[in-house]
Amino acid sequence: MSELRWHPLLREWVDRYQELGARQEIDYVFIFENKGKEIGVTITHPHGQIYAYPFIPPIIRKELDASLEHKVRTGRCLICDVAAEEKKDGRRMVVENDSFVACSSSIPSFSSQ
Repeated sequence: MSELRWHPLLREWVDRYQELGARQEIDYVFIFENKGKEIGVTITHPHGQIYAYPFIPPIIRKELDASLEHKVRTGRCLICDVAAEEKKDGRRMVVENDSFVACSSSIPSFSSQ
């Protein structure tokens, strides 16, 4: 997807995140793109979804706790350290700018053809 197409989508995600996250009863907002039939859902086309939870899910709580532990132990931001390593390695990098870094969930493989 070109920047002309994904930039408005990111702006919409920010708007929805801020609106939902500002609600007192919401503790966690999860925004993602669903790949449709590749993951076995009934809506076969790719589409975005947003979940707003009244609690922080256990896995996210563990990640937050690990981030805090890393900060206390090293004085550094865990996510910043991970992003720096991803940028240094480069194999999973998709795009970056002053606001974010996007990485693939897997290292691309290249055929020897």
